[in-house]
Parts: sequence; structure tokens; C-alpha cells
Amino acid sequence: MIKQTVFPGKVLASGKEAEPGSGAFLEGGQVIAAVFGESETKTREDGRRSVGVRSEGTIAPFLFPEPGTTVLGKVTRIVEDSVRVEVLVISGRAAPQPLEGVIRKQYVRKHEVDKIRLSECFLPGDIVQCRVLSLGDGSRLMLTTAENDLGVVFARSEASRELMLPLSWKEMICPTSRAREPRKVAKPNYDLLEQE
Repeated sequence: MIKQTVFPGKVLASGKEAEPGSGAFLEGGQVIAAVFGESETKTREDGRRSVGVRSEGTIAPFLFPEPGTTVLGKVTRIVEDSVRVEVLVISGRAAPQPLEGVIRKQYVRKHEVDKIRLSECFLPGDIVQCRVLSLGDGSRLMLTTAENDLGVVFARSEASRELMLPLSWKEMICPTSRAREPRKVAKPNYDLLEQE
């Protein structure tokens, strides 16, 4: 097996072919990475292979965001039933490398889920505050904006390209042109503004 950089949740091998080594575990008949690092394969004395993940040394350890962690990301693409997000900030700290996240349609908001049109909630380039639901398939984080304080925090007007201001939970306004655009808006934290 060729050494490669892996994320937690990445399938490393079949449990029939190898046993889990350091930094890996066996689940559902598959050896799965438990940490971020470089995969490594070793042959034991009995001839059986073990596959694990080395997270120290040449690769700096990386803490993958846990479920419940708040992240900030940039919307990169909207597909039929989900939004792709490049996660840039994890718990207020810059991510050591960008991660891909997905907001599925059913996790955009808690009410009127069947009426959601993703293009009226997000646009590519929007900066969104999300919460991690799960590690997904190991290559993408599953994210949600289905809370009042989650959603779009920064967006530019399509017409003027100026930063817009939140008007309601579902609308932003351009301060110059007064044009309104639909978004799933995060509730502004006015307490932070009053502290300054």
C-alpha cells in the first residue's frame, strides 16, 4: 500500500486483508483511520498485515473538528440537494488546511424544510457559520445551519458586490442600493458590538 495522507473516517483496508494498527480501528469489517496523518502498512511476525496512521513526525498532528464544533466556511458550490462549503475556521482558529463540508437541504433550517430553495439561502462566496453534525464519510464534514445563530454571516450583493447587512432571518440588504437578497441569515451577535 502506498503511503498517503488520510483523515479520520477514511477506509484504509478490508478487515479480511489487514488488522488495525496504531491510529486506526476496525468497524463493519473495515480498518478505518481514527486520526489525521500518514497511512502506514506493517507486516507482523505471523505474516499478517497491519494498517495504521502515523500522526507525528513529518506530518503535524491535526485535530479534526468534533460534532458540535462551530466552524466558518465559504460556500463554494450549490448542487440540487446540498451546499458545498470550504471550512476555513474551526472554533475560532484558522484551520491548518481547508476542509470540505456539506450542508444537506434538510439541515438548512428546522421549519418548512420542504419549501427550501438552496439558491435562496446561500450563494457561492457567502461566508457561513455552521455546526459540525458528523465527520460524514471521512472526506467531508456534515454541517448544519438549522439554529438561529447559524447561517450566512457575510455576503456580497450580486449587483453592487458590496457587503450586505442582515435584515431578517431570511433576507439581507445592500446599504448603498437598498437591494434585498434572500439568504438563511445567522442571527447577529449584538452583545459583541456593545462590548467594544
